Amino acid sequence: MNAIQTLADGWLSPADLQEQYAISKPAQAILRLKKRQESDKFPLPFTKIGKRILYKKELIEKWLLASQSNKAFSLA
Repeated sequence: MNAIQTLADGWLSPADLQEQYAISKPAQAILRLKKRQESDKFPLPFTKIGKRILYKKELIEKWLLASQSNKAFSLA
């Protein structure tokens, strides 16, 4: 993790997500926009605090597994 990033354990910044899971920042933006579409079965889970986008690592891993196996994704 860079010196700039001081996130609590379990949270990822867009740069962390790109580095750890190879999902580019432009792809993340597109996937975040898709969350607004009800037809999207596997919306990218994220949290927005002010202008900052954060991803919960646990939810990203569930999201990746669900999208690979075409199963419904649950935040629970």
